[in-house]
Amino acid sequence: FSFKAAWQSISSRLPGTPWAKIVWFSGAIPKHSFCLWLTFHNAHLTLDKLHLFGIVQNTICPFGCGQQETLDHLFFECPFTKAVWSKVLELNNFALLADWNWHGTASWALGRTAGRP
Repeated sequence: FSFKAAWQSISSRLPGTPWAKIVWFSGAIPKHSFCLWLTFHNAHLTLDKLHLFGIVQNTICPFGCGQQETLDHLFFECPFTKAVWSKVLELNNFALLADWNWHGTASWALGRTAGRP
């Protein structure tokens, strides 16, 4: 498996979705686009999903915060990842919102690309 092969397979069949233009664009890094594509499809194999499939018993976040690992937790709620995102956003002159989650972030990103080709 390679991200290049996945990219070529997926990008040749661009979906007609509102988020396609923020996932698939000419300057996109393939593994970043693939990760974002997984996120829009709620397809990351977080521990809560692996538990539902019977693959793991423990769903506790590996960063030591004691909470269940879900998509929103992994990207937005975990103190460790929240600190990382806060720094990345700060370096890009954005502020981290208190109630940050995937739905809100996706809506924000789609709003910023509205009307762009």
